[in-house]
Amino acid sequence: MRLVDTVGNAARDVSGGIGRGRSTQCLFGPAHVVGDATVIPVAEARVRFGLASTGTPSGNGAGLGGGVVGGGMLQVQPLGFITVRGTRADFTPIRDYTRLILLALGCAAVALALLLSLAARRGTPARESTGRRRG
Repeated sequence: MRLVDTVGNAARDVSGGIGRGRSTQCLFGPAHVVGDATVIPVAEARVRFGLASTGTPSGNGAGLGGGVVGGGMLQVQPLGFITVRGTRADFTPIRDYTRLILLALGCAAVALALLLSLAARRGTPARESTGRRRG
């Protein structure tokens, strides 16, 4: 069985479980024997659906200009793999640094915007005085 077949089966299983409050399922790919170890890939499948109204039906009974539309998405993300050697099994997670990098880039952009804003304020000339002294 290929991983594509596994994902397809999971999509049917997960979408069938939506009514029961289940929208996420853990997938186990086919086992691969490498030397004395057996490696089993592990992934997570999520199904998301949404509905939206496109307006209200027109008053002439034709039903033009209104209705409900929907859409769905299947997202599969690798979680890691299980390595089985003899009687011992170890799970090795696959780390995704994408979110961490995006967060760091976002923070850097905000910091740069603040620095540029402060530099622009310091660069503006002060108000000219009217020539009268207070005091």
